[in-house]
Amino acid sequence: MPPDRTGADSDGSASAQRSRRPYRAAAEFDALVIGLLRQSNAPLTAYEIARRARAHQCRISPTQVYRALHRLMAENAVERVELLAAYLPRHGEPRGFLVCRRCRSVMPFTLPALQAAARGLCRTTGFRPARILFESWGICRDCAQVPPPSIGGKALMLLIAAGAAIADGALPQSEAAACIFAIRPLSISLARR
Repeated sequence: MPPDRTGADSDGSASAQRSRRPYRAAAEFDALVIGLLRQSNAPLTAYEIARRARAHQCRISPTQVYRALHRLMAENAVERVELLAAYLPRHGEPRGFLVCRRCRSVMPFTLPALQAAARGLCRTTGFRPARILFESWGICRDCAQVPPPSIGGKALMLLIAAGAAIADGALPQSEAAACIFAIRPLSISLARR
């Protein structure tokens, strides 16, 4: 049976049920996304925003979140942390970020002198930037206080054996890389025990 003017099937099928869902305007999605970002202590990805919205009984797909984030970035209400593919509410001028690779914490910093230097360089070279970003990936002060997980004894023995086999020529270099990649996940899982 062809759908009526509203797009609902007259037989009450699933497609008819979907068409009866209330329409939400883009402004509602934008308000939901910016609200969730403001409640968070850390940058959020689109998927994290969608999960948090579901926890608040709001259905929003990651695609809808991306659309809302695109609109909010155009309005300078949100900024993206490229290293994490995550978003933060914007406070004033564009900022740079120091991102911890262990705990994923983000420390924003203002960068007027850096931006002025980058703009000057772009002007001098004739380069037209779409955006100027300043982000650094490293270890924060708190994580630097904690030693990194050590590799387990079994994994260490495997690495030593692989190194000896490579040195003796018993293990071709093409197989050496595969051996090391196979040992790395093992060493991480053994270190957690």
